[in-house]
Amino acid sequence: MTTAEQTSRMSKSSVPPPDRRGARGTPLAVALVMIAALAAIHRDDLTANSETTAEGPPGALAACLAERLGAVDQMIADGVVGPEKASLFKDRAQALCHTQNPE
Repeated sequence: MTTAEQTSRMSKSSVPPPDRRGARGTPLAVALVMIAALAAIHRDDLTANSETTAEGPPGALAACLAERLGAVDQMIADGVVGPEKASLFKDRAQALCHTQNPE
């Protein structure tokens, strides 16, 4: 190869392959497509819809807590359990109600 051919080849591809526009634009395009796909998959999670946020009755948690904690208070009044056991029962009742009625 002559020096003129080498010079002409270098001028055509003076930019190495990793620095070309396509090499920079492709990852950006892939990232945008992935973000769009995630947004499409989770569109129900991203939009607040009154039907999805109120799956159960509005006072379901309050009703559960009132019922369960009322039963524990009744056991205290009847002398069935002492204050230490009552505290444990109340904690368990709250955990149960929150598990049954997530908000």
